[in-house]
Amino acid sequence: MSSHPNAALAARYYEECANDYGDPDKTRAMVGVDELLASDFVMRYNGDRDDEAMLGIDRHKQFLIDHTRSYQGERWTVQAVVADDRTVACQWRLLATHTETGNGIDLRAVDFFTVEGGRLVALHRFLDFKTLDRLAGNAPELPRSVWPGARHEAQDRAPRDLHDHFSVGDEDGDSDRPACSLRREADRRCVV
Repeated sequence: MSSHPNAALAARYYEECANDYGDPDKTRAMVGVDELLASDFVMRYNGDRDDEAMLGIDRHKQFLIDHTRSYQGERWTVQAVVADDRTVACQWRLLATHTETGNGIDLRAVDFFTVEGGRLVALHRFLDFKTLDRLAGNAPELPRSVWPGARHEAQDRAPRDLHDHFSVGDEDGDSDRPACSLRREADRRCVV
């Protein structure tokens, strides 16, 4: 983990703002947001256009409240941090329960924060929404081979390569490996 002061800002964000402490109004988080975020804070997800970004500290406060209402018992763990004078990159893990379905959420993703004047001014979150929807129960269950991020509860290691999740074979049966369930017609490569 980075010992840079900006890494501590990001760690405080997850601890004080993102975690669920059983308060539906997230009173502790609102205090943390006022201390850590710039008033013109911007949050966007991978693939968001500029007009889709969440603008302003008040919008982010509402996002945090809505998120906790959707994912009860949120526990965010920062697994890796890289920081410099302007940027903090965090790999994180979220454990929670989806409120509507009761399904357990065990999700990993990456955030990039921009820091100016000792405050977080932007958050760019890179998240696999297909995996989140599947975990929450909002997507049809697909074969395990289609979800490279999927794993059994007891499995606690990162894959060494894509073959830990699926293998690509010959659909005509000439290979001893099974064919990938999703295949591009043009190049017959596995597509997820």
